[in-house]
Amino acid sequence: MVLLSWRRSIGMRFSILAMALVLLIPGVFVAIESWLIFRQERSRLDREIVQIQQSHVPSIVSSLWLTDFRLVQEQVDAIARFPLIARVEVETDQGRRFTAGVDDVDGMSKLRETITYSHRDSEIEIGSLVLFVNEQRIRETALEQAFFSLAVHLFVALIVSIMIVVLFRLLVARHLEQLSHFVESDAGSDLNTPFVLQRPDAYDDELSRLVGVINTMRRTAQQDLREREILNAEVQHRVKNTMHTMVSLLSLQAHTVNNPDAAAALNDAGSRFKSMEVLYDQLYRTEKHDQSSLKVYLTNLIDELVRLFPTRDLIEVTTEIDDFRLDTKRLTSLGIITNELVTNSMKYAFEGREQGRLFVGVKRVDTRVTVIVRDDGPGFPVTFNTDGATSFGMSMVTALVQQLDGTVRFESSGGARTVLEFDV
Repeated sequence: MVLLSWRRSIGMRFSILAMALVLLIPGVFVAIESWLIFRQERSRLDREIVQIQQSHVPSIVSSLWLTDFRLVQEQVDAIARFPLIARVEVETDQGRRFTAGVDDVDGMSKLRETITYSHRDSEIEIGSLVLFVNEQRIRETALEQAFFSLAVHLFVALIVSIMIVVLFRLLVARHLEQLSHFVESDAGSDLNTPFVLQRPDAYDDELSRLVGVINTMRRTAQQDLREREILNAEVQHRVKNTMHTMVSLLSLQAHTVNNPDAAAALNDAGSRFKSMEVLYDQLYRTEKHDQSSLKVYLTNLIDELVRLFPTRDLIEVTTEIDDFRLDTKRLTSLGIITNELVTNSMKYAFEGREQGRLFVGVKRVDTRVTVIVRDDGPGFPVTFNTDGATSFGMSMVTALVQQLDGTVRFESSGGARTVLEFDV
């Protein structure tokens, strides 16, 4: 979830990076400060040693020469009171020792100095001075001050980073989030609806200019979409009118020829154009011109086809068509196939009969569509080749079925029955 928010939210990335940066800077400065404190303590130690050498060592030398051991012990006690000196040892040349400070000196640095007395231009060794320096205390002092400083700095940095994150959220992130939700949501589907920043005051800043550009782009896209819809509708209307003109011309031509076979061919061609005319008329009247309702299309098409035949009042036409949408390409192929099958039934199944029944059904289960066209006529002729009909109409049906990536079966059982199946 955190990784998803990191990748999908600029506010999350800014918050994490801002807090990491604000918390990192005190860490760097505290590390530098710790080093400086350590150096300062080391300098303090050096000053204490110099002070001991200048003020206390001469007194110890004089006291040892005069064998004033009480004064020697007082000087040793005075040196041991220096904060960074843990233990002091003075040993005479005769082996007598004077000590002060802690007893445990493990891990401490030891500074040793020979005590000499100048007499008649010669240096006489009268003892030694040993100083034990607690460098661990120096490091602990530096770390204690560093930890305290780090805690204070981190607390301040955390407060500052939280304020930065809250300000960024209030000034930028929440508006970007609202903008993205507006564009993605259904409420923003109307491209003419502008996005308005929910801010108490109006600022001509980068965010306002970004929103202005997006609103301008949305209005432009809405205009372009509307122009394209109008153009598409005009194209559909012109195609529909062209189809109607071709149907009318073919019908007129069929009435002027004396050859019955030629007239039948012209009428068949006109009925095929009629199926496309019905489709384009339906597309012209809908908002989406790339797809339409299969039920509405086939119902209107079947009504138009049946109306062309003089025996239409004697035929009982039943349709059971599921209502779902198909793209224009599949609708066109399915319309021509239905036109061919219904026309064949109307022409041959009811010849010499006073009444008959015609059924057209379309069933969709998941992605599988099954189309059934059947009549109660004599069925397909004995010479009909169910694997590949030789007539132009049935050859065209087979070719269109292949375009749909489907299968078709021609059956003769109580009449002609054609079963078409394909996936959507």
